[in-house]
Amino acid sequence: MGRVIPFVVRRVADVEPASKERKWLVENLWLAGGVGILGGAPKVCKTFLAAEISVAVATGSRVLGCDALLTGPVLFYGAEDSLPELRTRFEGLVTVRNLTVEQLPIYLLDIPTLRLERDEDLGRLRAAVAQYQPRLLVLDPFVRIARVDENSAADVSGVLASLRAIQRELDVAVLLVHHARKSPAAHPNQSLRGSSDFAAWSDSNLYLTRRQNVLTLTI
Repeated sequence: MGRVIPFVVRRVADVEPASKERKWLVENLWLAGGVGILGGAPKVCKTFLAAEISVAVATGSRVLGCDALLTGPVLFYGAEDSLPELRTRFEGLVTVRNLTVEQLPIYLLDIPTLRLERDEDLGRLRAAVAQYQPRLLVLDPFVRIARVDENSAADVSGVLASLRAIQRELDVAVLLVHHARKSPAAHPNQSLRGSSDFAAWSDSNLYLTRRQNVLTLTI
């Protein structure tokens, strides 16, 4: 048996302190370089909010009264919308900002399916993030991008760990859209469908709920 090479370690005092200016991607809404869940029941505008956050980051504008503090490209995959439908969404959002889609550094993954439990798909996603160096990666929704048992902690944690690795390796914030359970919960963290690993994995969490015609966002 050959010599075992130990893990690289670094003395804590030798680690460069985190910059306070880089704490927020969108102030008070989403952490810079963080991962998290945008959750909610069907038809509560999850994709709309994900697109709104994407436009704010891409243009350095505001979303829900919060400033995008770090501006840059966004990589967006909407598994439930065609590319023309996504373009229409983004056109509407930039029009109210007096901009055009031609000015948006937002890139749509032009693929029919994405399966993050497959090594090939995961490798191609990592390569796309490395090539376009986005500030934000949006994946919408989880049920369409990973064919795993949502109730299995082992299955879910494997996919989420892969996204966390991309986030750390390439310094990109990851926004994952996920559905909520049909039954009400005492706390939004408990409303997400499937394994509790979703809530445990997240740095930032946004939950949308609808009561009649009123939408509520819990941060």
